Amino acid sequence: MANSWSSGSRPLVARPLRLWLALRFTLAGMAPLLLVAALVLWILLPQALQDIEARHQALARAIAGQIEAHLRGAGRELTGLAAYFRERGRQTASFWSQPLDAHCGTGEMFAAIYVADADDSAFAVGLPTAQRGQRGDLLGIDLSQWNVLREARERREPVWSEVFLSAVSARLVVSLAIPVDGQVVIGEVAIDGLSEFVSHLPTESAMTTMILDRRGQIVAHSRWKGGGQQLNLARLPIIGDALRGRFTTRDMELEGQVAIGTLVSVSEIGWMVLVAQARTDALKPLLSTFLALTAGAVVALLLATIATLLLARAVAGRIGGYAAQAHAIAEGDYDQPWPISNIRELDSLAEDLDRMSQAIRQRERKLATNEARFRSVITNAPVVIYQLDRNGVFTMSDGKGLAGLGLQPGEAVGRSVFDLYRDYPELCDQIRQAIDGSVQYTYSSVGGIHFDNYYSSLPGADGTPELLGLAVDISERVRAEEELRESERKYRSIVWNAPVGIFRSTPEGRILEANPVMATLFGYTSPDAMIREGHNVASGLFVRTEERLSISEESVGAVEVTQHTNRLRRRNGSEFVANLYLVTLRDDAGAPRFLEGIVEDITDRKRAEAELLAYRDHLEELVGSRTVELTQAKEQAEAANRAKSAFLANISHELRTPLNAVLGFSELLLREAADGRERLSPTQAQHLATVHRSGDHLLTLINNVLNLSRIEAGRAVVNLSDFDLHELLAGLEDMFAIKATNKGLTLRVERAADVPRHVRADEVKLRQMLINLINNAFKFTERGGVSVRVSASPPPALEGSAAAPAGELRLKFEVADTGVGIAAEELAGLFQPFAQSATGRRAEEGTGLGLAITRQFAELLGGRIEARSEVDAGSTFTFTVAAQIAAGPARAAEADRRPVLGLAPGQPAWRILVVDDDINGRHLLAQLLEPLGFAVDEAADGLAAIAVWERWRPHLIWMDMRMPNLDGREVARRIRAAPGGTETRIVALTASSFEEERAEILAAGCDDFLRKPYRAAALLELMGKHLGARYLYGEAGTAPDQALDGAALADALRSLPGGLLERLARAAVRAEMGEIDRLIGEVGVQTPPAAAGLRALADDFDYGQIAELAEMAQRWVGSEP
Repeated sequence: MANSWSSGSRPLVARPLRLWLALRFTLAGMAPLLLVAALVLWILLPQALQDIEARHQALARAIAGQIEAHLRGAGRELTGLAAYFRERGRQTASFWSQPLDAHCGTGEMFAAIYVADADDSAFAVGLPTAQRGQRGDLLGIDLSQWNVLREARERREPVWSEVFLSAVSARLVVSLAIPVDGQVVIGEVAIDGLSEFVSHLPTESAMTTMILDRRGQIVAHSRWKGGGQQLNLARLPIIGDALRGRFTTRDMELEGQVAIGTLVSVSEIGWMVLVAQARTDALKPLLSTFLALTAGAVVALLLATIATLLLARAVAGRIGGYAAQAHAIAEGDYDQPWPISNIRELDSLAEDLDRMSQAIRQRERKLATNEARFRSVITNAPVVIYQLDRNGVFTMSDGKGLAGLGLQPGEAVGRSVFDLYRDYPELCDQIRQAIDGSVQYTYSSVGGIHFDNYYSSLPGADGTPELLGLAVDISERVRAEEELRESERKYRSIVWNAPVGIFRSTPEGRILEANPVMATLFGYTSPDAMIREGHNVASGLFVRTEERLSISEESVGAVEVTQHTNRLRRRNGSEFVANLYLVTLRDDAGAPRFLEGIVEDITDRKRAEAELLAYRDHLEELVGSRTVELTQAKEQAEAANRAKSAFLANISHELRTPLNAVLGFSELLLREAADGRERLSPTQAQHLATVHRSGDHLLTLINNVLNLSRIEAGRAVVNLSDFDLHELLAGLEDMFAIKATNKGLTLRVERAADVPRHVRADEVKLRQMLINLINNAFKFTERGGVSVRVSASPPPALEGSAAAPAGELRLKFEVADTGVGIAAEELAGLFQPFAQSATGRRAEEGTGLGLAITRQFAELLGGRIEARSEVDAGSTFTFTVAAQIAAGPARAAEADRRPVLGLAPGQPAWRILVVDDDINGRHLLAQLLEPLGFAVDEAADGLAAIAVWERWRPHLIWMDMRMPNLDGREVARRIRAAPGGTETRIVALTASSFEEERAEILAAGCDDFLRKPYRAAALLELMGKHLGARYLYGEAGTAPDQALDGAALADALRSLPGGLLERLARAAVRAEMGEIDRLIGEVGVQTPPAAAGLRALADDFDYGQIAELAEMAQRWVGSEP
């Protein structure tokens, strides 16, 4: 390296720089031409780019406008259809098919229209002409997986879907879902024609237009025919920016080329229109101009190059040497020497640059060392280092502590500290003082983080002073100090307010600290007084010296708390018993430092324990004697309860058995007289009917007495079943309609709309309660009427539960009358057994048990009853029962009410065995069944019954349950156990009133159960059920007009006048219930069956069906010639 600066040699002769530069001035001729080219590019290129962007945006907005017009038109059409749905209300699926198909047409706008029901199934479907054969496959399909359906229900407003391929037409579509009450109208808008649309737009050369959905997926492309290929361009930066709301014009890659792309939003649905053009094609006019200038520059450059070719080689060699050295320094190689150029100025520069590179290397080493230390500190320490100018603007912010403030390093640079922390005026004042130089340290708290701030002043880049700040996060220290203070406060509070004496002493026993209770225990006015006296625990407190010594040795040597019970002495010499708890606190070396203790006065406890010991023995004696008395009382109560149950069973049997004969034979005579088999004079028939009615009344009284006795005996049970509540109310309305008419009163049964039709409850008890109350209302009402109102509500929520169990409800019944009323002083005892109001006593009717039984039944069914009344204004009885919503029970076939004349031909000779110890009961059954064609045999007790069964093998046995020698249960068991015993049907006859006996009877082997006294119809119905017996019936009178429905009802309505049909349709559309009832009455004058059919629809509130039938009939009438 003899020619390098590092060797120390220098050239002897150096040429001046001006001579070397003169050789290169020839290149200056190129400068004007290059300047012109630069100006052309500087001026024309931005203008060309603006023109391209304007053209692209104009085309994109035009396309977006066409798309919005297309989608908005579809939205208006579907919104109008939804409004029509809402106006017409609930209709059948077939009703909506025609308007839906009309909107679909040939599929140009809609590929399909669905109506989703409340359960998300396809309730109705509209299709274009070519696809209508698929309607049957689409009706009822589950649409719950459609996102657009769920969003429309949740947001309760129209919602557009993403683009998808229609399952019906295999076309590219987008769905619009519009909620309509409980339903949702969903229209599939065809968009597969968008590619055809954009491909025919007049555009520039190589210009591409695309329509993208809100996910960045291609919907239409100007170079694709027949729909998009579902490609997603969200990965492109221009598309990604647009998805985040930034629509720009920028370069993008398109089909392997750099293109200029412009995006415009389609606001109606969130789509985008992309217009892109290859950059070379877009800038072609500008490039032509630039190429012309370039050609001139090339010619000039060639001329200049020819002239300076030789000089360029020399210049390149020298400059190359310096460039190589500069590159080596940039790469960190400071040892390479600078080349010698034999040019005085360049050689001097090379020498200075060499010294500079060596100095840079040394400074870089120091700077790297300092930077590593600085980075280590700010990266690992919970500090913030920042620099502010005179105006409080950050010029630097760094440090791990920024994370706690929600900032990243450098994020605050350029922002004002006074704006960033305007919500912390105290901090802003501190920084102003620091900038002024008046403070060097402050404490501050920002966002719950605590800092110690240290300030110093240093010159900035422009020479003006700036503030360098260091903020140290001391949150953990502040938190620990606060916790320590809080712990100390809690400890002081606990010690000071504790109900026991607490103290601290030296190991020798001198008290250092004590709480007020400690001072009081030992007779001092305050803890300070006890401490000042220097009371010694080890010497002055214990009554017995030996206890003091043992406790002192044990406590000092123990490592845990020790407990002692001792007698201690107060300051005045009095003594008390106390528990003493001691623990020794030691220093680091393990030597005792303090004794801490608790003194608990247990004098009263010890005294109470002694008294309890004395009382215990006495109490054990009392408990022993009392236990004997309670055992005897329990046995007596159980015996009384058993006697009461036996009495109820016996009295039930004894009352019902003769009553069964009275009612049975009177009914039998009435039937025979009606059939002509017996001749009765009118007076005899009247007397016999009176006997039968009196027997019925007596049965009601007996049932009331037995019901009340059964409830009081705890034998009442709840028999839950599913039944039709609406039908029960309608039956009661029919039952009392004649009574209301006879007395000239009105009867109204009102049912709230939320009362379910089918419920699960005790139907029998509910019916009896309503009959009792309605019967009382008619009994004491002479003018006005009686109304029954029924409503439903959720039951009260269970304790600790947010809501009542699903399906449960509380039924509320109100029976109101306009009768004589009840005095206020009589209301309190109205529900007591045998209690009657003054009006009831004057009427000399009833037993006073109806309301008592009703109250007991209400409570048994989980509810309550109350009464409100005003004299001469009427009374209202309100009761509630618990129930559950039930599925509709299978409606049993209505029993045939016609009189039975005999057995139908073609049946076996049915053998019937009657087993009853009561001769009247046996004869009653025999005389009822034998005339009808049954073969009847009798048995007076259980043993005889078994003998007859073995000999005769009857088809069915009517078995009394209470008989001497062998009761009905045991007879049933023995027959069932015998060979062939399962072939005979056994139906129990019982006079018991206890419902729970049914399960015992069926468990014994009986097939069914019938309670005495029974009705002949009920008995024959059971025989038909178990034997399959068929009967011949007599005439029961003319049947009422049958209600029409379906096509028959539509045909019948066509015979009505057009004006009547028009008024009926209008009233049904407006749901005018009163007008509908009046018009149905007019229909009944002309065609009663049609009126009955309309009445059934009105009762079910199916006004939409009524309107549709009336409109169809009206159109048919209008089309007749």
